Amino acid sequence: MKKIVLIILCGICCIFSNSQSAGQLGRLIPVSELHEDLDMLKYQLEKVHAGLYTYTSKFEMDATFKKIKKQVNRPMSDIEFYRLVAPLQQKIKNGHSMIIPSERWDKVKEKELPIFPFDVHWTGDKLYILRNLSNDKSIKQGSLIKTINGELADDVFNQLIDNWTSDGHNRTFPAYQISNDFSNFYPNIKGVPSEFEIEIEEPTGVFRNIKVQALLNEKLNTIALSRYGFKRLPWYMDEDDNAITLKISNETAILKVPTFDGTSKGKDGKKYPKFYETAFRKIHGAGVKHLILDLRDNGGGDPKPQLALLSNLINQPIVLYKRVYGITDKIPRIDLYDGLGPSFNKRLTKFLKKEDTIYVMKEIAKKRFGVTWQPTAPTQNVFTEKLYVLTNGRSFSATGEVAGMLRTYRKDAVFVGDEVGGNPVENTSGVMAAFRLPNSQIRAILSLIRFEVNVDFPNDGHGVRPDYPIKNTIEQVIKREDGVMQWTLDFIKKQTD
Repeated sequence: MKKIVLIILCGICCIFSNSQSAGQLGRLIPVSELHEDLDMLKYQLEKVHAGLYTYTSKFEMDATFKKIKKQVNRPMSDIEFYRLVAPLQQKIKNGHSMIIPSERWDKVKEKELPIFPFDVHWTGDKLYILRNLSNDKSIKQGSLIKTINGELADDVFNQLIDNWTSDGHNRTFPAYQISNDFSNFYPNIKGVPSEFEIEIEEPTGVFRNIKVQALLNEKLNTIALSRYGFKRLPWYMDEDDNAITLKISNETAILKVPTFDGTSKGKDGKKYPKFYETAFRKIHGAGVKHLILDLRDNGGGDPKPQLALLSNLINQPIVLYKRVYGITDKIPRIDLYDGLGPSFNKRLTKFLKKEDTIYVMKEIAKKRFGVTWQPTAPTQNVFTEKLYVLTNGRSFSATGEVAGMLRTYRKDAVFVGDEVGGNPVENTSGVMAAFRLPNSQIRAILSLIRFEVNVDFPNDGHGVRPDYPIKNTIEQVIKREDGVMQWTLDFIKKQTD
């Protein structure tokens, strides 16, 4: 994601339990205080968020807040209140903004509450057991989960998506995150039973009804290491190496770009501008006819690395953005924002200036963060042969922008994989600040800067969709095989035979 100021919160998945003690539930918050929190959330969104009404009208947003306020008709714990406000995320529909439970619940969930004892994988609208972390070792990897405590597994998964953040109407981005950390997302909305009754279909086709005990997160981590040699990470942390890599074999090259971060480097240690310069010189010198650009799991980054790559793929001068702006240069009630203070607003004023009803970047900010309206020319070794772009739901933020630019300026590019998680037309990101509601301590991350990308198609609320929707099967995921890449290589071979 683009970074002007980035407030990173760790350990932000918390829980609601239907089997908790009174101490774990915490105090019941009076209705008046919960109404105050709801009003504050609405106020901050309206005053700070630059894209609040992109997908939902003000009339509908106001009506949604009124509906929630009516539901807050009795004292509630903070997590009960969270479950009422979480669906707002699918009204805001901005993947860089999110509403998350209180920090107190992080600690309770981490140390005291047992959770779902499986790592899962969501593919083809089906939920599979990726790693069995339960005490029942007979449960096989790759088993299809049919039901969880009497509910259809796909209904449960989609309910979690409906309560999480996304860019527009896209569902591949939240599905990716929830799939990667299902055990921690599940209790946020569904509660924390002491055991789970699941119906599964084993890879052999055998159906089984199983009861398993919920386990503490620490226990799941221990089992994952001992049983699979796998280190579990929460959804907001990346596992992969962020080094850019290039492989050339005959007339086909694979360029893996895992990030557009401004500090990104190639596998050889060269910073991204030099790496791209060297890489495309090699591609040109080797007579490559087919380039596979792998943007899967690329969570985004900054404008300069985007332009460094795009100038090697688009054979004409390009401008990345149409407009970049915010709606304020001063956050109200800055005392509610984690780790921020008056100096933060001074920094905003340093970077932004008012122009009519919006706030645009000053020259100092444009230079620092690489936002430019001067056309970026193609490089000497710009690649104009066959281009194949691999994407998935984790292809987010700046990667959504790159996909949009390639869809606009490289009409010949073939997209393979899953719908891009980031929106290709517009997003609100850049400056992201986290604040706490004063009574419930529920947290929200708000995005302040709106980026409108220089593409030639309207915003339909979706990421760039693949020409060939190919996903790895559960068997390939378990074996760590890259079926999407292999499909692409086979597709290229068929074109050349």
